Amino acid sequence: MILAAFMFMKQMAEATDIKTIKDEINDSEDGVDTSETVNLPRGVQVFEINGPFFFGMVDKFYNTIDLGAKSAKVVILRMRNVPYMDAGGLHALDVAYGRCKRKKIAFFISEIQHQPLEVLVHSDLFKKITRRHVHVSFDKALSAAKKGLQG
Repeated sequence: MILAAFMFMKQMAEATDIKTIKDEINDSEDGVDTSETVNLPRGVQVFEINGPFFFGMVDKFYNTIDLGAKSAKVVILRMRNVPYMDAGGLHALDVAYGRCKRKKIAFFISEIQHQPLEVLVHSDLFKKITRRHVHVSFDKALSAAKKGLQG
């Protein structure tokens, strides 16, 4: 039973992917381009999590964020493909937010699904980052990021 649980966690961690998007975003579903390409402003770094965000993949998240956000002034974390987040994932968000804050990097979350949003809203992290930094769409998060770059 314990071995099965470890095997399940390993499979889930391997199924979760974190992408770094540096220059442009071209959203497509099933290989069909459904929108225009969006060029990211200089200083904006986007990370996209695909899959469950739980304690088994926290190290992968830290490594990706640390390597990808070196020259960023704004970080946008896209969570549109995260159906589930546990306390380990929430803690990873809290740590990432703290690292960004220390480096004076603005931190935004976009497209968060219902269950992860519920976990976030009922946490101390939500009080720190405030509702202004959590957006229902990527376009709104990008717009807020651009405003942050200007002022």
